[in-house]
Amino acid sequence: MKEFPIMKNKGKEYIPYDVDKPHEEQALKNHCGQTLDRLAERGGLSWAEAYAVLTDSKFPSIKEYISEEFYEKKSKRLYQIQS
Repeated sequence: MKEFPIMKNKGKEYIPYDVDKPHEEQALKNHCGQTLDRLAERGGLSWAEAYAVLTDSKFPSIKEYISEEFYEKKSKRLYQIQS
């Protein structure tokens, strides 16, 4: 199974690529036309960025941003990844 990298302060985690692929249009919008493959080549996404892609929403503004831990928890629920 192809995996997509998630950047963390210490190392990386990986999520199933096939879960993100249907949301590539949002990745293109959020990341200046970069495909998921290109983003993976560049190191991946943060949990907040991954959450925005998966939920087909724009990245939260500074006022809207909650915390990386919040987005990690929400994303893992959506990706059905066990912590």
